[in-house]
Amino acid sequence: MSERNEKIRTYYKKRFEGGYRNDFIIKEMISMFALDAYTLEAIVYKKKPYNDF
Repeated sequence: MSERNEKIRTYYKKRFEGGYRNDFIIKEMISMFALDAYTLEAIVYKKKPYNDF
């Protein structure tokens, strides 16, 4: 699970640095990782319970 979370954070960071907006990146990641927006944002921003891994 921590490996998946790192992939998500890396992908988000790369796309954000590429100039894409948060809402576009999250919508794109919903289909890629089969997770809902709330979970993806919690992983990206290291909110509980995803802040530990």
